[in-house]
Amino acid sequence: MADSLNTDDYKLDYTGGKAGMEDYGKQLSEPLNPVINQDDKSELESFYYFNAGLLQFFRGIDNQITTVLNAPVVHPIIVEQIQTQVQTQLPALNKLKFTISMFNPGSLSEKYKALVNQHIAYTQNGMTIGEVEIAAKELSDLLSRNEAAVAKEQEDLKRQQEEEQIRIAREEEQKRIASEEAKRKAWIIEMVAVEGGTFIMGATPEQGSDCYDNEKPVHRVTLNNFHIGKYPVTQAQLQAVMGENPSSFKGDNLPVETVSWDDVQVFISRLNAATGKNYRLPTEAEWEYAARGGNRSKGYKYSGSNNCNDAAWYYGNSGNTTHPVGTKSPNELGIYDMSGNVFEWCQDWYGEYNSSAQANPKGPSSGSYRVLRGGGWSGGARDCRVSDRYCYSPGNRDNDSGFRLASVP
Repeated sequence: MADSLNTDDYKLDYTGGKAGMEDYGKQLSEPLNPVINQDDKSELESFYYFNAGLLQFFRGIDNQITTVLNAPVVHPIIVEQIQTQVQTQLPALNKLKFTISMFNPGSLSEKYKALVNQHIAYTQNGMTIGEVEIAAKELSDLLSRNEAAVAKEQEDLKRQQEEEQIRIAREEEQKRIASEEAKRKAWIIEMVAVEGGTFIMGATPEQGSDCYDNEKPVHRVTLNNFHIGKYPVTQAQLQAVMGENPSSFKGDNLPVETVSWDDVQVFISRLNAATGKNYRLPTEAEWEYAARGGNRSKGYKYSGSNNCNDAAWYYGNSGNTTHPVGTKSPNELGIYDMSGNVFEWCQDWYGEYNSSAQANPKGPSSGSYRVLRGGGWSGGARDCRVSDRYCYSPGNRDNDSGFRLASVP
């Protein structure tokens, strides 16, 4: 081997002085630094010199390469030694773009391992310049292909990452649009126009013996036109405005409950500020007039029916929970849930009736309790009648108490 690749013949110069291939194996601690003299050599000869230097390089780091290939994890000291020797080579070695990354066992193909081992075998057994040239070209081609594969892999990974980012951005945008749409819908309070008129308020004959004393005496009431919510306010609507939902029974389309009269005033204030509307709670007289069906009333005991099961969710059919709004029959005006599901706060202070005729009554000017109407999931059929009256302190919260909105046209 030393005879076939004499360093004097090929003008290879090493940092530690001129030495033959056999001697260089003893100088592993010194960096290999071949200098190619091209003054009087052809391009082909220069290529031979390069291959000869490459062979010496492989011989010089034979043990390190073998260790790297056999080790499950490359020891950092070995990596540093190899890296140092590679980095000290002249551009001749760089032509093959020979880098430390190629010695990562995780990225070496089986063919590359075999080729490296083949070069190690050549350095041990000796080979001709032609063999070195062929082997070096094979390595060069393999490294080029490996670089191309790595580059393609990196490009594919980059493309996948970009596509994933686009997908995530698209999904986020779709979620944002859906959220905005849900919020927009949540802020829309569907109202029913109620034409004003005159009606008899209180314990009218169809209420029979179920009437309580506080429903008497009956009295004539005249109201102007107004609007009232088609449904009780839902949890989604409250969440959109308040950013929270205190209800005990959770569900976007369930009626709000566990809210006090005072809580409702805060909700209305924020809703009006955001929408420019003028929502409020209905007066007790407006509530009863709408529940009876307004000027389309057919004189039902409950809102829209004489059968409580058709009109209301109450303790006899509720299963001890609220139900999505609008799932029972509407009344004559197309309004839902005015009987049952949840009791509904009214604007008025609670007070006793008198028999005198009234126009647009708003109840007492002060008091200790606010009016609730309509019955709820926990109450009996008697509580769901259109004339039934109930009251709570304005700060009281109960899981069967909610509300619906009203406004002036």
